Amino acid sequence: MLFHFYLLVIALLLPMLALFAVRGRRELLVRGMTLLVILHIVLLAVASGSHGFRLLLLVLAGLGGFELGRAFYRSQRAAVVAAAASVLLLLLALACGLPANGTAMVVPVLAALLFARPSLLQQRPAGPCLALSLLLAALLTLDHVYQASLAAVLFLLLLVQFNDNASLLAGKTLGLSRPFARLSPNKSLEGYLAGAAGMALAILLFTTVFPLLQSIRHALLLPLLWLAAVVLVNAGDLLFSQIKRQCGIKDFGRLLPGHGGVLDRFDSLLLAAPLGLLVIRLSG
Repeated sequence: MLFHFYLLVIALLLPMLALFAVRGRRELLVRGMTLLVILHIVLLAVASGSHGFRLLLLVLAGLGGFELGRAFYRSQRAAVVAAAASVLLLLLALACGLPANGTAMVVPVLAALLFARPSLLQQRPAGPCLALSLLLAALLTLDHVYQASLAAVLFLLLLVQFNDNASLLAGKTLGLSRPFARLSPNKSLEGYLAGAAGMALAILLFTTVFPLLQSIRHALLLPLLWLAAVVLVNAGDLLFSQIKRQCGIKDFGRLLPGHGGVLDRFDSLLLAAPLGLLVIRLSG
């Protein structure tokens, strides 16, 4: 399954990169090449077993914590402390074996709280602590998803990539209206619609090509799964955009050319993590 997934991703990305190169879209070409490298790293971690995947999660916790600490406090020292705290707390949580349902529920609850009370992000230390808690809960949920089903992790990756790539292409070529101009000025309504269509295609692929969703008994559950995906994936982008606006920054970092920081690249995946457990429950 992993090899077939890899071939599918490559078949999607390479024509896009060739198109960007022919049209001289250097910014999009850089973004696409960076994404290609990121996907190879992620898939290598996924293929290397539990220890390799957890190492990836610890790296994401450290880098994400560093970016959040620097965003909130504008201090390298605070960023290093936040990174160290994130890694140590994730290690402790992994060792304790926290329940999957509990960690998965923390993600939407914290997200809803920060959406409803954005002023919390301006309070210290409440804002950084809530943001770090959200990051760690999402990473723990991803670990639970991986331990239960490799296919569910691949489903999340494909879901997010189809959304991001479809929304990017539609937004660059057709995007006119900006429904969330204050939070995410670069995202257009046309981009959101294209992303929703891309996620529908991802669900269709996992229903017809991959065996994960074939065991879902009631067909009506698939539209509900799609609707949940549309909400959570886009909410991840909007929530972390809100954090950036509250902190007065444009990007979380410059580590990933064309994307910004680690959180700029993985924000959608973080809030989508509970979907992996939902898929496992529905197909179990």
